[in-house]
Amino acid sequence: MMRFVSFAAVPFRPCGFPQLTRFLALALLAFATAGPALSQSDRGAIAGTVLDSSGAAVSGATVTATDTATNTVYNATTGPTGGYRLYDLRVSLYKVSVAAPGFKTEEKT
Repeated sequence: MMRFVSFAAVPFRPCGFPQLTRFLALALLAFATAGPALSQSDRGAIAGTVLDSSGAAVSGATVTATDTATNTVYNATTGPTGGYRLYDLRVSLYKVSVAAPGFKTEEKT
């Protein structure tokens, strides 16, 4: 048998859920809009792979990109798989050349 020794009415108080819900909604909105805002950039990259005429990767080739508007020069060296990447380039038209010992220098605009 169970009996209650005392019983008191306690007034209802919200547990803070409206404030928490409001905070979470604002946080979600901030995170949802941050990506598109960051993607609006005036910078880009040039990436690729340097291969010889047989399709083999050319390691150690020098890749040079020249901004045709400002004549700013950016350099990269190909890795073991022939891959290269030039980061943080201003959006512009570039002249890209590749030079490697034993190969003819190639140039593209």
